[in-house]
Amino acid sequence: MIKKVCVFCGAHKGKNPKHVKTAYEMGRRLAEAEKTLVYGAGGVGLMGAVENGIIHHGGKAEGHTTEVITHLEKPIDSPLVKNYVHKDLSLRKRKMMEVSDAFIALPGGVGTIDEITDVLTALQVDEMTGKCLILVGKEFWGPLYKVLRSGWRDGFIARDDFDKFVIVNTPRQAINYLRKYDKLGIKKSFI
Repeated sequence: MIKKVCVFCGAHKGKNPKHVKTAYEMGRRLAEAEKTLVYGAGGVGLMGAVENGIIHHGGKAEGHTTEVITHLEKPIDSPLVKNYVHKDLSLRKRKMMEVSDAFIALPGGVGTIDEITDVLTALQVDEMTGKCLILVGKEFWGPLYKVLRSGWRDGFIARDDFDKFVIVNTPRQAINYLRKYDKLGIKKSFI
């Protein structure tokens, strides 16, 4: 059963205001679905928007930060959030991957891309089983999908690896996919 959902996303808001609204809605929908948010503990950017969405709607969160970035991303102090400080980014990411039952990626930068490629690799080599990755925003993640398809066309990525993630447009679709995945264990590459 999916209880903890890790959301990877930017520590910046980006240029498009719709990303902030989507991040807030993702937090709200996780709260409504009674899922615990696992995230990078930042109270800024899209991370802060997801955090606010879950907290404003009575949900719980588990934040993971590092000694170096905790002063930059300012974790929120709330009884609904349990924060952990790790030595470095690698340990932070590893812990987030260990405690999470599923992963959602919203728009973000290099750190977000690093996190989702690590999850995809762990899923590919069966280091993690029974977990899924959902990318929210076909427009944003479409170019990454094209890169992965090029890797498949050129023989670097197996076709089965496309069954390890799904791309959807909205937080509502992401939550619906989680419900279906939880119930049926479905694996579909692109909906």
